[in-house]
Formats: sequence, structure tokens, C-alpha cells
Amino acid sequence: MSVNLLPPELVHEIIDFLAELHPRSLKAGSLVCHAWLSRIRPILFSTITLRKKNIVAYTEILRSLNDCSFLPLIRRINAHRLIGDPLDLYFDAISNDLRTSAHIHTLEMNLLMSVHGTALLADKAFRTGFVTAFPQLTTLELVCGFWPLHTDAVIDMICLFPELEVLQLTDIIGGLIVDIPDTAKPPQKLRSVILGAGAAELILTWFIEAGVPPLLDSLTLSAARPTDILPVSQMLQRYGRMLRHIDIVISISSVHWHVDTLSIFNLSWVPNLKTLTIRDLTPRPTSEEFIALINTLSAPALERLFCEIDISLHQREDWEIMDAFLSRERFPLLNQVTLPVAHPSECRRATRVFPLLHAAGLLRAEWRGY
Repeated sequence: MSVNLLPPELVHEIIDFLAELHPRSLKAGSLVCHAWLSRIRPILFSTITLRKKNIVAYTEILRSLNDCSFLPLIRRINAHRLIGDPLDLYFDAISNDLRTSAHIHTLEMNLLMSVHGTALLADKAFRTGFVTAFPQLTTLELVCGFWPLHTDAVIDMICLFPELEVLQLTDIIGGLIVDIPDTAKPPQKLRSVILGAGAAELILTWFIEAGVPPLLDSLTLSAARPTDILPVSQMLQRYGRMLRHIDIVISISSVHWHVDTLSIFNLSWVPNLKTLTIRDLTPRPTSEEFIALINTLSAPALERLFCEIDISLHQREDWEIMDAFLSRERFPLLNQVTLPVAHPSECRRATRVFPLLHAAGLLRAEWRGY
């Protein structure tokens, strides 16, 4: 049967399958016929990665074509910048070309400092040039792996994106917290914030001082540090009622950074939660701290709970309290409690230590295969 005789819906299913499971085969698939090319081309160019080894080539392509045919297809840019490197200047050079596309909605930017980098060049990278090309941006993912950094530059960059809905900041190393200008207001459409190491203190302090975005309903926090205690606890106490989705790490592996979980996270401050994820990544976790945190939960609208903790490290009695606490009477809308397990045999253990949840059809023990 000729490939041209296949129903278009089936062709689309095949190509979508390749895109998800075998993305490298898409280039070969684009050579099958024109119909396949027209479907595959938007997928191939939906995300482009800009880095030192290809930024010159992309610049030359965009400059040599009066009408670049793939530019309108780009939806996401992954930019890997090395501040101070001579080739990093091409990121600013390409910005005017990228500015002509109104379809780029996601920017992932990984910033590193070269041996020739300076604080002045770093500040310019946050405020001018390349980052100004995307005023329509709805998702920003930033990794900043150098020191020192005046964090007002980060705030200024975020303010460049008034349409921003999702903000993810990870690994902001060695940031120097400075006074945040009164004119710097968080994007008002921001609804989801994901904060990694070094970012919680900066962003949540900004929210508390400048006003929390009115649509914010999702907050993800990595392992807390001592400097995070005040802004995180203030944020949850003052604005916890806004949140519908929370993902938190309650402990960390470094004894030097360990903080009392309950001094930061009291789940009674977030009474309108619909989904809650708690990850205990401590090498030697204690069930007492975990269960004490769960017992502060008072969210009648809760629908899903995900608990990443090794139940095999604790006695069965430790979990009976949690099993009884997560009752239908207390959480009438709860429809799933998920526990990742390290081995398939642990699925059976989970049903034994949480018999009430299992009997109610709420327990889901997941073996992830790694």
C-alpha cells in the first residue's frame, strides 16, 4: 500500500508517535513524501537550541534570507550562553531577527561565565540584547551558574516579560540580594513558579514586597536553606490561600543546611490545595517529621497526594497514623495517593502498610523502573 493512500489521521498518529518516542527518526520521515514533510517540519523547528558551536551558523542563516521559512515555526528556544566569550556577542546580534517572530513563547536560558566574563557583562546579559527579543514570552526557565550576581538584574529580566505565566529559576549561585526597586512589579499573569537552589529567597521576598501576582496558584520549592525560612513561611502564611498546587522538598542531604521542616511548611496555611507533592530526599529520613507535616494538612478540596519517601525504612506502625488521617471524611474529593517504590515487591508492602487507602481504591504504588 502506498504511503500516500494512508488516511491523514493515521499519518498524523504515526508522526506524533515518532516525535515522542523516536525524535531522531523525524528527519528521515520528512523525506518520505510532501505530506509527511508538511507535518514533520513544524515539529522539527518547534524547538531550536542555540549554543557556542552553532550560534554563528544560525546568525548567518537568518541574515542571508529575506524571509526565513522556519522562523515562524519556532515555539521554544534553548539558549546556552557563556558570558564573556567572543562568540556570545552573536546572541545579541541575532536578537533583532528573532524579535520578528511572535510565536516564540518559551525560553530556556543556561548562563555560565567564561574566564573573560565580568559582572558588567553579566548584568547586560540580563537586561539588554538577546533577552529583549521576546516580549510575548509565557514561560521562562533560567539556570545561572556563576558568582557574583546582583540579583536585581534577575528581577529586571523577569519584568521584561509582561505575558509571563510560568517562571522556573534553578541554581542561582551566590546571588547578592539587593534592594528591589518599587517600580519592579511581578508579571500579573504569572500562575506557576518553580524555584530551585538560591532562588526562593529572592523571588518570594520580591513577591512579599511588591505584591503576589493575582493568578498565582502553583508553587514548587526545592530543598530549603536557612535564608529561605522567613520568606517561604511569610509567603505561605499571607498568600497560601491562593495556592492550589504545591510541590516541596522537606529535607536536604547537607547537615550544614538542614532546617526544621515545620518551621517553613505548615500545610494548614494552604487550605485550598488540590494537588500536593512532598519529596523527602534525605539519605536517612525520619517518618516522624514526614507524618507531622502531613498532620498539618487541612485542605478539603485535595484531590491528589504524591509522597516520595521510602516506606521500607520505617516500621509499619509509623504509617498507620497517616493511613487513618487520609480519610474520606477529612478529604472527600481525594481520588489518588501515589507512592513511588524502589522495587515491584514494594507495591505489595504499600498495600499492607496503607490498608485503608488501598481498600478505598485511592492508593497507587508506582515502580519507576530505576
